[in-house]
Amino acid sequence: MSHLTFPLDEHLPPDIAEGVRRRIPSVDILTTIEAGMRRRLDPAYLEFAARSGRVLVTQDKHFTYLFSDIPHSGVFYLTRGSRAIGTVVELLVIAWELYSAEELVGRIEYV
Repeated sequence: MSHLTFPLDEHLPPDIAEGVRRRIPSVDILTTIEAGMRRRLDPAYLEFAARSGRVLVTQDKHFTYLFSDIPHSGVFYLTRGSRAIGTVVELLVIAWELYSAEELVGRIEYV
């Protein structure tokens, strides 16, 4: 069982990554800038996540149109504006503790 790894899309604040890292120092989570994907088109970012086996964390509704067309390693879709940073951090920590990377391949979790 391998742990989840995450890229955050560019619509999410980097504070989320920092909060998750504080809670789980060994977590592999990248902001868009750290991933070298800033200002890339959505299909390229989803493909990057899939190639690297990462579960994409997004609140960008445009990604929802791509999920069925591009194979992916999993997606956590956050309803825009519905979660405080601390809540998103807690959700990702819980997901990291409960799920394996293999369990989320091709799945979309609406949180």
